[in-house]
Amino acid sequence: TASGSGKNYILTFGLSGTPDGNEKIIVNANNRSIFDAAGNPGVNQDRDNSVFLNDKSAPRSPQGLAGIPGNNQATLSWKTTGETDISKYYIYGGTSTNPTQKIDST
Repeated sequence: TASGSGKNYILTFGLSGTPDGNEKIIVNANNRSIFDAAGNPGVNQDRDNSVFLNDKSAPRSPQGLAGIPGNNQATLSWKTTGETDISKYYIYGGTSTNPTQKIDST
């Protein structure tokens, strides 16, 4: 659906599933498909009329997590998931089953 007035309109659409950031929405305003409230045809302007949906799915867990004990330290290694929208991994530690103290990030 479309709502608005003048030159500003909001396009509302349905979505099923969970976006993973790869879905691209493109609005192609041309003189045969989009009209304003006065009946004037839309004009396809030379600008980007597209947007990617925000990633709402949790990233996959790293695979092959290995910890190598050392002198008062541990070295961690893992294989990344290949997801391109992860900027860093946070490492938490402590003595509880679900530690909340952030120790490092990479």
